[in-house]
Amino acid sequence: MAEGILAMYKRNTLTLLADSKGKKTLIHWILQTSGGVLAIVGIVVQIISRFRLGKPHFSLIHSIIGLISFIFLILSIISGCSALYSIELKRYLKPIFSKFIHNLLAIIAFVTGIISVIIAYDTKSWAKKHDPGNVRVLMMWLLAFIIIFTLIGPIKTLWNHLKTITNIVKSRNK
Repeated sequence: MAEGILAMYKRNTLTLLADSKGKKTLIHWILQTSGGVLAIVGIVVQIISRFRLGKPHFSLIHSIIGLISFIFLILSIISGCSALYSIELKRYLKPIFSKFIHNLLAIIAFVTGIISVIIAYDTKSWAKKHDPGNVRVLMMWLLAFIIIFTLIGPIKTLWNHLKTITNIVKSRNK
């Protein structure tokens, strides 16, 4: 999903040859839809597995944050459709508002999803199975770097949208 977010960057190698914003949006949409479907399937499989094994649901901080991420993922997908068709929906909601909402929800979904994964690396069961030494620490730092690097552009965009929205509100109040 990080690459789907990065698809909107000007200098992203995946979309460098995309000669229009529409093509970048298409690549973003394909990558995010694929990542979203895989995340949803993974969560559903995990819930079914825990149900079959008689294990409690959402009892660990990892799973609770994962559930929060899942909820924001669904909201982000819905708001992404609104942002994609923002021109057609402009009678009901200004495009800047739908894009701002989508950007905000997507950032929250992405950050909480990565935090959930980082917390999973810190569980005893994961460490026993997969960590011969400091792999866990390396993975946590790598994911922290991915969050920071991936969100530079979206946070700038979110800030610019917020400034535009503030100007719209100020002009209406005059």
